[in-house]
Amino acid sequence: MKQLLFALCTATISIALTGCSEDCCGDVFVTVGISVINEDSVDLLDPSEPSAYIEEDIKIFYLINGMVEEVYFSNLDSPKNFIIGKGSPFYTMDLVPNRDGSTTYIQWSDSDTDTLVCEFDTGTNRARLTSARFNGELKYQYSFGLEDQRFFTVVK
Repeated sequence: MKQLLFALCTATISIALTGCSEDCCGDVFVTVGISVINEDSVDLLDPSEPSAYIEEDIKIFYLINGMVEEVYFSNLDSPKNFIIGKGSPFYTMDLVPNRDGSTTYIQWSDSDTDTLVCEFDTGTNRARLTSARFNGELKYQYSFGLEDQRFFTVVK
């Protein structure tokens, strides 16, 4: 009886340890961090700066099936899919970019809009940002072990 119990326990543990596929691990690395400064290194996301962008005025749009749709999810804590917080050394916008077609438009003001195009590696239980292009310029490229380095600074 002890041998049967041992065999069952060993089989259960073996299945649990080897039964996972590449998609099992729950990787979710999809946000991108963006700091925005001017040519004099003034932080344009710092709310104490007179020339800063106003968080409430910033709009996010996703290009989905050829249609540009404004992002606003009233049920979320961050309904526009971004938050701005103090980073080091600059304030940073943590943005969830469009994963349904990959193009996101950031409208900083009525006259200033930028384009963010991202690529993702997705599976059953994972989504990983693999590259980000800001106005056509490659700003982030996935490298194993550097998932937490998904941020860049833009000079305006």
